[in-house]
Amino acid sequence: MAKVIPFPESSERDQIELEKIIDQSLKVDDPDLKACIKQGLTKTMSRYQGIPSFEFHVSLDLKEEELQILSEALATQYNEHVTNYAYSLIGEICQLHIEICQLKNQ
Repeated sequence: MAKVIPFPESSERDQIELEKIIDQSLKVDDPDLKACIKQGLTKTMSRYQGIPSFEFHVSLDLKEEELQILSEALATQYNEHVTNYAYSLIGEICQLHIEICQLKNQ
């Protein structure tokens, strides 16, 4: 019997968390510069609705406990590799928006 293992889904929480990080992390005194950075990041990140999620179909006759262990192991690996990669990219995107806005406000 085939089983479906859902992988983590992104949510609106990601957008709220991004805005919180922007507000807390940007050490910018100029409100226009901070608004430019926040607007650019929000616009860019809205095009990418979080880290992709997917369902993994398992055609094995596993007990519920074994499926849970498999699901947790897969989710851990997925989160470690894909999430770290995505946040590296997000960090670079943030830095680029900061540089763009600094040039705009010169």
